[in-house]
Amino acid sequence: PRTMVEGWNAGEQVHLGAGLWDRGSVILGVYDMWHGDPSDDRSRIGMDIGLIISHDALHFYEPIPDFRFIPAYEELEAVPGKNPTISHGQGMFNIGAKTMLWYEAWANPPVQVRLATWERDRLGYYETFASQDPHLISCPIELDGPGRAFANVSGLGNNAELHIELLDERFVPLPGFSGDDSAVLNEPGPKNESEAQGLRVPVVWKGGESIPGPGTFRVKSSFAGIRKEDVKLFALYVSE
Repeated sequence: PRTMVEGWNAGEQVHLGAGLWDRGSVILGVYDMWHGDPSDDRSRIGMDIGLIISHDALHFYEPIPDFRFIPAYEELEAVPGKNPTISHGQGMFNIGAKTMLWYEAWANPPVQVRLATWERDRLGYYETFASQDPHLISCPIELDGPGRAFANVSGLGNNAELHIELLDERFVPLPGFSGDDSAVLNEPGPKNESEAQGLRVPVVWKGGESIPGPGTFRVKSSFAGIRKEDVKLFALYVSE
């Protein structure tokens, strides 16, 4: 929350409301971060693109408040005398091994289309530093039948591992999918010329790759190894 300021163009504002991308258990949104000038002079405003997320389509928040998801400072073709300004176009997709977001630059000539790209779904990640038992646990996941799990992860190796366990809704470890039977990820998986390693690493427990269903469970991911700080977990996928 910020104190309201006088002036139509002054202060920090949301210019265009968020363009939303439904990813099943999470909604990703991008919005225009309007940076007004105390003079209220519209020609002095700048605008970046911010990121918000929601888990219930009602409550939205920024993973990092005021983080400039796509900063405008590199848009050097802005109208002379004006600050760089960009605006989202509600176009965000996964195409092959890339996540893509189209946006426009307020430039001269007036409209110029831009494209930002990331390795697929690598918009943010979990990592660990000095911790005795670094881990994270998902919300409850419900399956109507047997399922599979995959991880979008980088930095794996002989000394940098990710251990995957299944828990019930009350956080009780499931036999055959936890403890000594946990899945251990320490290899980045296959790579081809158009795809970074580790975008979809299969999760295989000692008893096999299939998650029993139907049922509801949680996924626990633990960072392990003497180089566990090298591991970056971008996303977990669970599908029937």
